Amino acid sequence: MYETLFQSYINPFFETVVKKRKSLQYRAELEVSQWLSGNEIQAIQWDNLKKLLTHAYQQVPYWKETFSAAGLRPQDITSYAEFCQLPLLSREIIKTNLPRMLAEGYEDRLSLKSTGGSTGNPLTFYHDDVSYQKRVAISKRGYGWAHCEDGMRQFHLWGMAEHKKTRLTRIKTNLHRAILRHKYFDCFNFNDVRKLKCLKSMNRFKPKVVVAYPGALYRLARFIEDNDYELAFTPESIIAAAEKLFDSQREIIERVFQTKVFNSYGSREFMLLAMECPVHDGLHISSENILLEVLGEDGQPVPPGEQGEIVITDLHNYGMPFIRYRIGDQAIQGTPGHDCPCGRGLPKIDDVTGRTLDIIRLSDGTEIPGEFFVRFVGKNPGVIQFRVTQHALDQLIVELVVDQQFTRQILESIKINVSKILGDSVGLDYQIVDKLETTPTGKFRVTISYVG
Repeated sequence: MYETLFQSYINPFFETVVKKRKSLQYRAELEVSQWLSGNEIQAIQWDNLKKLLTHAYQQVPYWKETFSAAGLRPQDITSYAEFCQLPLLSREIIKTNLPRMLAEGYEDRLSLKSTGGSTGNPLTFYHDDVSYQKRVAISKRGYGWAHCEDGMRQFHLWGMAEHKKTRLTRIKTNLHRAILRHKYFDCFNFNDVRKLKCLKSMNRFKPKVVVAYPGALYRLARFIEDNDYELAFTPESIIAAAEKLFDSQREIIERVFQTKVFNSYGSREFMLLAMECPVHDGLHISSENILLEVLGEDGQPVPPGEQGEIVITDLHNYGMPFIRYRIGDQAIQGTPGHDCPCGRGLPKIDDVTGRTLDIIRLSDGTEIPGEFFVRFVGKNPGVIQFRVTQHALDQLIVELVVDQQFTRQILESIKINVSKILGDSVGLDYQIVDKLETTPTGKFRVTISYVG
């Protein structure tokens, strides 16, 4: 009853009348456009890109200079190849040029945001009102594929900084969550006491959907299974967000919670970038809102099935245009639109394989993604958690949190299997530790590389 009341009356009144936002209108348009053919969606995307480039050239000092330095004008860009002549944008460039990256005349329409800084390199940026409403609509549509709508009970296992908020802000936040029927649990410092408290909170709340960091939810699932605790509910779905989801994590989470996990990929800069549909075979790109490129080392798009660096262009943030932005993640290129059995024309990436900075690099140029260590280290009996840290090309530290199932024979097996791939040129220091810290926002990084 409350879901119907919220979705039919409360939310439309608040969004359209009180806030005077068009996010519901944009959501309705997106529900239609997702079923267009791949070529039709690409045509919409290209039209939005051309408008953005013209605006950036005319009203943003940084982009005016960048176009001129590349010998380009927006009207000269009639193909993707010509678009690729624009240089890539990095966090360092934004930090150096931030005032000159804001559009003239947008001062009263901008909102200040920042990334979480989990890599030690946080970014301050701006977006305008229309851009925000469109990205909210994109996120709501994507979560809708996982049967997740506002007004239904949602449990968020998330990293939060509640202690930094004022008392008034906390009151407003809690009221807003109560109206939405969202319950949050902070997964920072997620020890066994906190896990049990989280489970009890879940069982009381009985959510229809769980939205969570996959690392934290995986640890909770193992805790439930290892201790034979019972769940008093079965969610309709689980949405994995904000971290890399590994197959081994998905397997255990789905077994314990008896429901399907929907993988998502997003960022603070753009919100939802890609999302799994009910087919669970790759992630559909939010192509009405962004242009997502997967580029190889030569700066050219990689073919389907190959890994490359993700580069994002936000098609609607006119207040501070992000054009060909290196977000710092790696992905496997997917298939064009309408190749998915779900029938959506949105193109796909097969998977987000991890952060560019956290790829382990060896002296001979070999790159080792986090999945390798999940397979040969994390899947062994007794391994509760692990982390691989690289401070030099020829030295890796492998930290393991283990339980009573872990034996010296298992450790020797891990050493043999890892050494077969990495060879003798890499020193491996295995350490058994009591716990591994998460980032300040509660995320967990499987690999950390300090090698450029």
